[in-house]
Amino acid sequence: MEETTVRARAMVKAGRPLSEIIADLRSDETFNLTPFNFIHLMVKGVGMSLADARALLDDFAPELEPLIPVEETERHAETIFARYR
Repeated sequence: MEETTVRARAMVKAGRPLSEIIADLRSDETFNLTPFNFIHLMVKGVGMSLADARALLDDFAPELEPLIPVEETERHAETIFARYR
């Protein structure tokens, strides 16, 4: 989990889009990508508030698939990520 935490923090700080972060986490065999685990990672690893971490998932289904066009999810996520760079 520590390696995943470091990688997630670096991706946020580097300005990677949310879709890329989710794809990276999904491909990580050591990380079980669930909404709860994603929120926990953002709070503990990136230092986000619980409200901001939860808000990142507003545009996603429980399987972390976008419910709206990716461009809209990225705009929404960018406003949140910008606070933590």
